[in-house]
Amino acid sequence: MKLYNTYAEAAEDNQGSQIITTGPNWAWNGEGYPPVGCKINTPHGIAEVISVSDFGGGVVTYAYEVELESEIRIACIWNKSAWISPLETPEQKKEREELEAAYDLYLTIVGDEPSAYSFEQFKSSPSVGGYLRAVRKTNYRVK
Repeated sequence: MKLYNTYAEAAEDNQGSQIITTGPNWAWNGEGYPPVGCKINTPHGIAEVISVSDFGGGVVTYAYEVELESEIRIACIWNKSAWISPLETPEQKKEREELEAAYDLYLTIVGDEPSAYSFEQFKSSPSVGGYLRAVRKTNYRVK
């Protein structure tokens, strides 16, 4: 079992490990294991990676804060689960918020029609471009 307790240990591993190092901000692009010390999205919200391991197909251990209880908890994700993901970049956040606003406008117009697109369908629909132009022109946002 290969366990990394620090970012430096992970960065020094040349044994074909899938650990990636992306510079001083310890960002993770979603490929391989996230570097120790980086922030990730988890089922518990934003968390910090505290160790990664090759054991059992890969284990990522992270720490997250429970706001209402003012405590830190530890959790593990096995086999590089899809339950964790990189944090959004500012550009990705802007794009997501614009799409959400465009979908909100779309639903305002079509109402409860049974033929209304789901959000996933809307993102690839022919009408998404027009709604995005309206959102960008008016700076419309979902409240």
